[in-house]
Amino acid sequence: MRDVRDETIWVVLELSKLGEIALSEGNLEKILRKHLDCGELHKVFIPAVLHQEFDGRKTVVSVAEGYVFVEAGLSDAVYYDLESTPYIKKVLSSREPRTGIRVLMTLKNRDLDVIRKKLDTFVGSTMKEGMLVLIQKGPFSGIEATIALLDTDALYLNIEMRSIRLIVGVPKNSVKVLQE
Repeated sequence: MRDVRDETIWVVLELSKLGEIALSEGNLEKILRKHLDCGELHKVFIPAVLHQEFDGRKTVVSVAEGYVFVEAGLSDAVYYDLESTPYIKKVLSSREPRTGIRVLMTLKNRDLDVIRKKLDTFVGSTMKEGMLVLIQKGPFSGIEATIALLDTDALYLNIEMRSIRLIVGVPKNSVKVLQE
């Protein structure tokens, strides 16, 4: 049985206007990682999908508009330093009543499940088997694939390379549709 103390804890960030622009351009995660000075293993959850229309227009569908979530575990000061960037309006926190020290507002992983389900529902409703997608997260990042099967929790993608052919399961929000 999994120990609840091992559950991912998330720090809540409120985006500025420039942060929302970076999100709509698809650059926000990279910007946050740079300012946090964290590697790819440190989780960043952006509850939005960037959808490129076939006429070239981009639309963003967010299920928690104006907010992003970053895995806790770094020094509190690192998170608060994000407020000095033009991308983050506020790191949600409260003041400890006795000392007045600022305390990060955090959420447990299970608290984000409702947001994930809403996002997966939207992403799944726009995708169909046979669509060409670009994998944007995980070990297959940067590879084009075809949707072989849609499941309620994941996509199963057909990846073909010169010397190998694979079917891999990935989260629905880890791909971008390239063409129907």
